[in-house]
Amino acid sequence: LDSAAKNKKLRAKAERYYANCNFIGEALANPVPFKPESLGKNINTSNSEYLPSLTADGQTLVYTVRERHDENFYVSRRNENGWDIGKPIEAINTDMNEGAQSISADGQLIFFTDCGGRRGYGSCDIFYSEVRDGRWTPAETIGEPVNGKSWDAQPSISSDKNALYFCSNRSGGKGDSDIWVSYREAGEEWETPQNLGDSINTPNKEQSPFIHPDGQTLYFM
Repeated sequence: LDSAAKNKKLRAKAERYYANCNFIGEALANPVPFKPESLGKNINTSNSEYLPSLTADGQTLVYTVRERHDENFYVSRRNENGWDIGKPIEAINTDMNEGAQSISADGQLIFFTDCGGRRGYGSCDIFYSEVRDGRWTPAETIGEPVNGKSWDAQPSISSDKNALYFCSNRSGGKGDSDIWVSYREAGEEWETPQNLGDSINTPNKEQSPFIHPDGQTLYFM
């Protein structure tokens, strides 16, 4: 940065690395309480388990299990002694990959990403399943205008189930991939997605949104 280099892209990259280094130094100097604990053998196995989603009451856990080259959803419920043995969600799982799920606060609705296992609109699309009569329904596409020819993935549903945050590389964004939101009124059709703008999105990649149940706090990568 102190040199006379004039390549704007390289300078921007160097500035980003420099900011990251400063952040790392501050984070290490000011640690926060953090003590991760394993969820135990009823959840964790010799396979890879990742991308957990939790209902608002903390009693239902949905997560992804990678079995060889196949990603599937499993669900476990908390009992007085811990977590039940995780079981596959057969109504949603296929022999293709299902991933990046978001379960609603009440545990009645799941949104997830599918990249080719089901008929969609583009490279990756958003699908959903809901609980009816105590069972998960076969997954359906959320359809247009949320899905399109672009990459649409990594959904996060608000606690009232009327705002869906997701990632997309569709035209009209700020950069490589951005975070967008689509609203609906009282369970009606989803509206045209809105880009979250310059306060969130940059020319780089923004991914993995998570809208807190308070509806006011957004976490993302």
